[in-house]
Amino acid sequence: MFLTFPIMVIRVNTVENVVEWRWNNMLLIGIGSFFLSFVWRYFIKRQDQGTKKTDIGETEKTPLIQRILKERKIFIPTLIIISVFALIFPFIFSLYQTNIMITGLIYVMLGLGLNIVVGLAGLLDLGYVAFYAVGAYSYALLNYHFGLGFWAVLPIGAG
Repeated sequence: MFLTFPIMVIRVNTVENVVEWRWNNMLLIGIGSFFLSFVWRYFIKRQDQGTKKTDIGETEKTPLIQRILKERKIFIPTLIIISVFALIFPFIFSLYQTNIMITGLIYVMLGLGLNIVVGLAGLLDLGYVAFYAVGAYSYALLNYHFGLGFWAVLPIGAG
């Protein structure tokens, strides 16, 4: 809870040059952490129940994600809920929060790609990161000098 303090409680408003203190967010984080600890324990207990017998008589654990993917009654509603949330996210939250999520998802995609290159291929290929850096640098230059937005510069920086 203390790690999220600067992010959740302190907000710097750069337009009005003021610092806002949002103590109610800290209370919500505390309640959410308390609730999620019970949910975590529930899934840990449930994971232990997800064992199946093999021919030899040993037990083999089936991961929760595999059970969700196999069970259509859970998979389809979960997929629909996630898709609807992703579609309505920009309309519910502010532009700032949407930009933060987009930046976070870009870093997630960078991490996934680097994980594939390093983990599956066994290569420490820093050229992958260099291509990302070239794209980011091109975006910075085109945005600064010509005022182009992120989505307009994305195909140029990728090419």
